[in-house]
Amino acid sequence: MKRSYYVAAAIILMLTGCATNKTSKATAPINASPAVNVSYEYDAQEKPRPHMANALNTARDQCRAKGYIDAIAFGQQKIECKQPSQSSCIRYIATVSYRCTGMAR
Repeated sequence: MKRSYYVAAAIILMLTGCATNKTSKATAPINASPAVNVSYEYDAQEKPRPHMANALNTARDQCRAKGYIDAIAFGQQKIECKQPSQSSCIRYIATVSYRCTGMAR
């Protein structure tokens, strides 16, 4: 009985993958517009847990460098395959766009 419990638990862990904390970084800055993109990458077997507060701080830093005061997220998180394989995707990139707000004086 105990052995089947451990086998079932091991199978569930293998199927669900490991939750992995992810730190976002600024990607492909849009220099001429009041917007920035913040992204993180993860492998197919990972279950990413992005730090959204870190992502917002990264976006704020990028906006301040452009002369704005703050940043707010807009739109939905966009997930793209970064490294395709023959039958699926091996590595993904998730991107959130932020709009810079409030021009500094």
